[in-house]
Amino acid sequence: GLNTHLVWEPPRTTESVFGEIRGLGIRWVREEIPWRVVQPERGRFDWRTTDALMTAASRRGIDVLGILAYSAPWASSDAEGDGRHPPRHPADYARYAAAVVSRYGPGGSFWDERSELEPRPLRAVEIWNEPWTHSTWRPDPDPAGYARLVRAAVAAIRAVEPDTTIAIAGDLLQVRTDGAIRPWLEELLRADPRLPSLVDVYSVHPYPDPRTDGPYADREDGRWDFRRVELLREVDDSLPIWITEIGWSTADTDDSVSEETQADYVRGAVRRALGEWGDYVERVFVYSF
Repeated sequence: GLNTHLVWEPPRTTESVFGEIRGLGIRWVREEIPWRVVQPERGRFDWRTTDALMTAASRRGIDVLGILAYSAPWASSDAEGDGRHPPRHPADYARYAAAVVSRYGPGGSFWDERSELEPRPLRAVEIWNEPWTHSTWRPDPDPAGYARLVRAAVAAIRAVEPDTTIAIAGDLLQVRTDGAIRPWLEELLRADPRLPSLVDVYSVHPYPDPRTDGPYADREDGRWDFRRVELLREVDDSLPIWITEIGWSTADTDDSVSEETQADYVRGAVRRALGEWGDYVERVFVYSF
């Protein structure tokens, strides 16, 4: 699959790009279903933006992995309403998650309203994006807080559509403002050991550090290599893995690579993930189109 940011684009652009993606033989994209857009106020939903996204996906034969993020300003735990802070109340997030699945999941209200479309229901969702880093879970990662959010969301989603594939963040390490090297998945499971029994997939983003390293640049300490996917299995091997982001930048920066190297690295990452680790890695979403 591919990561896209088309929910923010005009419908005509979205449908055109989805058509290009489908023409490449790719059937899945990873897209945000932004809470602040679909529920701008408590108790009021506005589906126009995401309806356009799902319409384009249906018309072009694309399946969507929906990222359920970030906090709506009214729900944020931040006094200024910053969406990168988690919600004050997990129950608010759970109601948003259930509403998304109720509208776009199998048999959802959107498909009833748009009977002219071939249903392409939302079958998989991801709880937040990168809660293990301070940039998207402020002020710092909180495994116990994320566990509470997951529990609330899972209960609400399962009540609406029990067969929804639910992915949670299963990365190895936290990225903290104090620079401390602390585990993510290990602390998440310590906070709530039963989480793996409630969800379906670990979502991981195994970008190498430095970013110019390739997918086969294996060092003795693999915690910052692409191969840390293997190390995750040593923490917990009970769930399959979806690599929902991996990629190499070609921007004019110190941590970028040439287009030729990018192509070589992406090819190698996909082959290694679905070949060498094919017993447990089910999907790879390249970042980004």
